[in-house]
Amino acid sequence: MINEKVHPGDTITFELNGITEEYYKFIIEAQSEIFYQTPLFSGPPANFSTNISNGAVGFFTAYSIDRCSTVFSVEQ
Repeated sequence: MINEKVHPGDTITFELNGITEEYYKFIIEAQSEIFYQTPLFSGPPANFSTNISNGAVGFFTAYSIDRCSTVFSVEQ
């Protein structure tokens, strides 16, 4: 938040999530299906790729999480 201030003794945590390129493409395609713009003479939206079989739509994935934390202090 913009107005948030860090004070001595506060714990600051940074988190980084990593996803695969295939999952990223799935998310972009899904968003374009949901929020697509329909120009006057365009065809229907295409089906987006999935890695689940038997006609289901979705994407099975796992992703990494890296975290590091520190306690804020003021050095004098």
